[in-house]
Amino acid sequence: MTAEVLMPIFGLFVLFIVSIRAEQCLPSSLHKNTSSPATKDYAECNAWSKDTCCTADFTEKLNKTRTRELYGFHWGHCKNISKKCEQFLIDEECFYSCEPRLIRWHHTNAPVNPSVKGVPICGNYCDDWYEACKDDETCVKDWQIGFDYTNTTYTCPKDATCSTFKQMYGSGKELCNTMWGQSFLYVDPKCPCSRMDGPIPGNVNETSTCSASSRMTLFSAFSLLILIGINLC
Repeated sequence: MTAEVLMPIFGLFVLFIVSIRAEQCLPSSLHKNTSSPATKDYAECNAWSKDTCCTADFTEKLNKTRTRELYGFHWGHCKNISKKCEQFLIDEECFYSCEPRLIRWHHTNAPVNPSVKGVPICGNYCDDWYEACKDDETCVKDWQIGFDYTNTTYTCPKDATCSTFKQMYGSGKELCNTMWGQSFLYVDPKCPCSRMDGPIPGNVNETSTCSASSRMTLFSAFSLLILIGINLC
C-alpha cells in the first residue's frame, strides 16, 4: 500500500478518534461545556485525566471536604462514614461529574437537574459497593430527593431515623437502583455495563443490551479503514 493511500486513511482515523472523544457534558456549574484532558492541578478523579467533564475546582473541593463544600451535604450525616465506603462515594461523585459519556443518559425531566437515568452499572460493582457500606448508616433511601434542604445544607428529615445500609437497602441491586433515584441500573456483569471507578467502556451506551454492543470499537473502525484502503489499491 502506498504512502499516498495510507495518509488519507490515517487522517480519517484521527478525525474519527477526535469525534468520539469530545463530548458535550451534563449541564452544571461544576462541569465543563465539553470534555477535555485534565490539567495537573486536578486533586481527585485521576481515572478521567485523559478526557473529563469535571473542573479542577470540583476535584479540589471533593478532595478537601468531600461533598460538604460542593453541595452542603455530609456523607456522615448519621455517623462517620468508613474509609472503605467513602471510596465508593468518591468514585460515584467522580463518575457523575467527570464522565463525558453520561450525556447519553441525560434525563431532563428528573426532579434534580442535571440528572441521568438508567446508566447500566455492573452488578458485581454494586455488590462490592454494598459490602463496603453495609455497616455504615444513612437516614434516607433516596439520596437524590430524600433529604431536607435548608440554608444551602442537606440534612436528615426530622422524622427520619438512622439505619445501616444493610437495613436500608439489603442488597447491591437495591443500593444501585434506589440510592440515587433512577440514575443507575444494576446490570448482569455479563452484559455491557460500567463501573464507577473509571470511564464508561466503549461498548456501553444508551442502547446497550445483553445481546451485543451497538458501538464500533476503535480497533474495528481502524480495520475497516485499512480494508477500504486495500480495496482502493
